[in-house]
Amino acid sequence: MLWSQMMLNDRKFAGARRFLIATVVGAGLFISQPSDIFAQQQAKDFSAPLYTLVRSLQYVQDSVVAGDFSAMDMQRFLLEQVDRKLREAQPEDFDDPRNVDAALIYAMSGGNPKTLDLIVARDRYGYFDEEITGIMRAYLNGLVPTTKKPMKEIVEEYLDTSLGPYIALIAANVKAAAKDIKSVELFNLARLSSPGSLIEEAALRRSILISINNDMVGQALKFAHIYARRFSKSPYNVQFSQLIIEMIVQNLEAIDEVIVDEIISYLPRDQQKRIYLRIARTGVVDGNSVMAKKALQKLHLFEDENAAYYELLSNFYANIRDLSLGETRLAYDKIKAIKRRSLSPIDKPLYDAAVALAEQILELPTEQSLAQARKYKLEKNLAVAELRSVNLKKLSEAPDVVNDDPLALPNDVEFANYMKGRMNTVDEVDALLEAAAEEDKS
Repeated sequence: MLWSQMMLNDRKFAGARRFLIATVVGAGLFISQPSDIFAQQQAKDFSAPLYTLVRSLQYVQDSVVAGDFSAMDMQRFLLEQVDRKLREAQPEDFDDPRNVDAALIYAMSGGNPKTLDLIVARDRYGYFDEEITGIMRAYLNGLVPTTKKPMKEIVEEYLDTSLGPYIALIAANVKAAAKDIKSVELFNLARLSSPGSLIEEAALRRSILISINNDMVGQALKFAHIYARRFSKSPYNVQFSQLIIEMIVQNLEAIDEVIVDEIISYLPRDQQKRIYLRIARTGVVDGNSVMAKKALQKLHLFEDENAAYYELLSNFYANIRDLSLGETRLAYDKIKAIKRRSLSPIDKPLYDAAVALAEQILELPTEQSLAQARKYKLEKNLAVAELRSVNLKKLSEAPDVVNDDPLALPNDVEFANYMKGRMNTVDEVDALLEAAAEEDKS
């Protein structure tokens, strides 16, 4: 059972919890002192047992994903302390199996993989299970773990231990890397065996991703709804926001707009606005006016101190959308009225592109552009004339004047002469065909 669960679910650990928090907070105060020397001295005196430090690390990490950003400094501090203790540990320190598990949990909790390699190399008494350490070391070094038994069996064997959720997460990630939808089952095992933890948060995010990649939108929405309710304040929910945006963009027609709005509503207001802004921007860039319009309508519902800025962006995207809807001059004037410096770095290139496009559309034709247009239209006229059953001989009889065909260019001598030459070729071909037919009859 994880330390965070023990503290939250069992009252007999209440006293231990108060002691642990006091110790952790005290350490946090030490490292926040202005004197680095003082902080380093306190760190040297921080001699809690290894497994206690790792339990503290788990508790702090669970606090971070619950929204306590102030715990992030303590997380870094504890990672450093655990790493130091592991590197200084003697083989006999792992007589206590809790320290063995703690070393493996540290490695899976953002610790240094090389430290795990070091202590495994020093293991003279066989405290570390070679199969488990092999799985973790391969995974942490970006390799696919190879095992004698199927990974699923290993997951089931360790599921009720402190290492179980981490092994399940590794197995799920390996399957997910192969785009195997069955990885979701393992993610479910990982998160359900460690509720409210960093493991559950990561498992939910990755379940959403694998569901989206396998076009299982309904399942992705279900996981997204759980994530939004449980981890809306997590510092990693920026990745969650990106997944929501991708899901909406890729499945605009199939997705339930009401459910999506409910999911987004659990997130902080600033994050909600950023999501709708990015959806609107994507709609504008991709030429999807429906998606852009819906996202812009959502933005108008927010009223706060930043309302003016979001209104500006909303109008900006709407005007870019209107460039392709026949309102080029009006949209261009409105875009030019926006001060470029008021836009974010990601929107400035979009502004430049929109202005350049509108100016090209509105630019008066020059001699060069007219010549290019004439050449294009000549080619188009020729293609159409060849497909239609027109009387080309009339054109040959009046080389200096083009007939009333609406696809022809009036008073274009070059075109008429070209068509006359084509007509002569046609006459020659017809004569050959007629001669061949007469020869067949004879």
